[in-house]
Amino acid sequence: MYLCKRYVVYGHVQDVGFRMFTLKAAKQLYLVGRVQNQATGSVEIIACGPEHSLKEFETKIIAGPENANVDRLIQEEYPDPKLDDFIIKK
Repeated sequence: MYLCKRYVVYGHVQDVGFRMFTLKAAKQLYLVGRVQNQATGSVEIIACGPEHSLKEFETKIIAGPENANVDRLIQEEYPDPKLDDFIIKK
């Protein structure tokens, strides 16, 4: 089943390579979407793909890159933004 989800990642997730880590994880799993830092210090991710790939993606995101510390991951279903790639949004 194809799904789109919005994730908000809280913790020490900015200035630690989290967006690039997310981009690589998404591309490895053939997901489409975007990742963007938020003014609150969190990171927002929109990811779309097969349900099993999103579950694996969530596991990778919770683990994060070496210098990150994920305290909390909030997720919700999200309307399909009709993207054809995964990007880092500035």
